[in-house]
This record gives sequence, C-alpha cells and structure tokens, in this order.
Amino acid sequence: ISTASAKEPDPRAYWENKQALELHKKGEADQAKSKFDRALEIDPSQPGLYYNRGALDYEAGKIEDAVQGFNYSAEEASKKGDHPLSSKSFYNLGSSLKGAGQIPGVVQRYLNANDQGKLAQDT
Repeated sequence: ISTASAKEPDPRAYWENKQALELHKKGEADQAKSKFDRALEIDPSQPGLYYNRGALDYEAGKIEDAVQGFNYSAEEASKKGDHPLSSKSFYNLGSSLKGAGQIPGVVQRYLNANDQGKLAQDT
C-alpha cells in the first residue's frame, strides 16, 4: 500500500484513501475496499489510488483486478514522472501476471520496474 502521489489529490480522495489505509491495517479489507473505491470515484487521476486498490485485490486473491490496478498505476505514474511508484507498480504487475499464469509478460514488467527504479535514483 502506498501513500505516494505525483500531485496532491483532491482532499476528499486523500481522506478516503487515508481511512482505507487505516482500515487495511486493522484487517478490515471489505471496508478498506469501499473507501479505496470512493477515493477513486472522487479523484481517478491518482495512480497511487490504483496501486493501493491493486494491492488490496492482490491480497484478496483477485489477481485479474490486481493486474488492472497495477497496470494503470504503472503507466500513469510513469507518465507523471513518479518513478518510485511506477517501479513498485511494474514490479507488482509482474508478480500479479505470474500469479495469473501470464508468464510471457512477467519478465518485461520486472525489467520495466528496474528501469523505473533507476530513473527514481537519478532524480
């Protein structure tokens, strides 16, 4: 779960995300999911929200949903220059693809994660 963001989110989305993170820490996954979904409704432009939702989906065994969340987070964070978030997203996307049995895409996502990690170190 990530608190990173390339720009400040809508304060309402920030609050929903914060509550979701607290619920997640308490092990209240269903309530956290609802809060993450609400945050995404308020401000869908934040890749960190998709990352968080992807992480929650991955933990719940909803691998296809996790793939979607991590993929969107990776691509959008990269476009916004948020290389640390993009790196984590690509790495988790690779892990999710592996879990879904989509092996051909795994290596490329890990390489993307490595590239974004190098960019993050350069900034």
